[in-house]
Amino acid sequence: MTASDIHSDVPIRHAASLQGAHGGKRFHDERDTTPPALSVITVVFNCAHTLEKTIQSVLNQPLTGIEYIIIDGGSTDGTLNVLRKYEAALEVWISERDSGIYDAMNKALAFVRGRGHVFLEAGDAYAGDVLTENIKIPGRLPVKYKSELNKRTINAVPRKPSLGMPYCHEGIVYETSGCRFDTTLRIAADYKYYLQHGYQRGLPLCEVSGAVEVDFGTSRRHFWLGYRETNRVIGEFFGPIHQARAYVWNTLKGLTKTVLGPVRS
Repeated sequence: MTASDIHSDVPIRHAASLQGAHGGKRFHDERDTTPPALSVITVVFNCAHTLEKTIQSVLNQPLTGIEYIIIDGGSTDGTLNVLRKYEAALEVWISERDSGIYDAMNKALAFVRGRGHVFLEAGDAYAGDVLTENIKIPGRLPVKYKSELNKRTINAVPRKPSLGMPYCHEGIVYETSGCRFDTTLRIAADYKYYLQHGYQRGLPLCEVSGAVEVDFGTSRRHFWLGYRETNRVIGEFFGPIHQARAYVWNTLKGLTKTVLGPVRS
C-alpha cells in the first residue's frame, strides 16, 4: 500500500469541528503517517457493558496497521470511561450527539484514512483471526449468529439481493471512497448502499480462520420498520413485482417473529 491508497475524497475532520468529548492518537499528534491497512468503525450508545469485549476483539486481530475509530452518540452510562481506558490504542474516538446510526457511521467515515473499512457494533466481536492479510477490498468476511428459535450457531450465507440485504452488514469489507449512507433511512441504508455500488453482483469471501460474531440487535428490535424500509429500497432498485414478493415474504417473517417472541423470552 502506498500514499496514493489513502482515502481522501472527503475532508478529514479536525478537533476544532467537534462539539463533544474526543480523543485518540490522531488528536495527540501520535498518528502514524503510514496508510492503514484497514479501518474499523464502531458506533455505540450506552453500551459500556459490552463495548470492552468489542474493542479487545479488534485489538487482538493479527492484521498490522488497523485504524480503529469509535463514534459514541453521547452516552451517559460509563461508555466514556471505556473509551478513555483504551485511548492509546484508538486512532479516534468522539462522543457527541447524532441523529441516528447512519449519521454516526457517516461521521466516522470523515475520519477514515484507509482504502477499505469494516463496521463492528458494540457487543459484537471478532472470534479468532478475522482481520488478516487475506482481506479483500471489497470483500466478505465469515459471519456467525445465534438462531432466534433454538440459539444454535448459524453460519451466514448470502441471499438473493432482491429480497433484502444479502449479507450481514458487519461481514462486508467496504471500499471507503464514495461511501456514505442515506440518513433518511434508519435501518436499510446499508442495503441501499450495497445496491448502489453493485455489490449485488457478489463479493469475494476473505479466506480467514475466524468469524464475526453478531447478534443483529438494532435491526431485529425494529424489524417492522426495517421491513418497510427494505421494501422501499426494493421498489426503487428492482421494481413493483419484486417489491410485492418481498412484501409478502417479509410480512410472514415479521408475523413469525411477533408470535414466537414471547415464547423465546
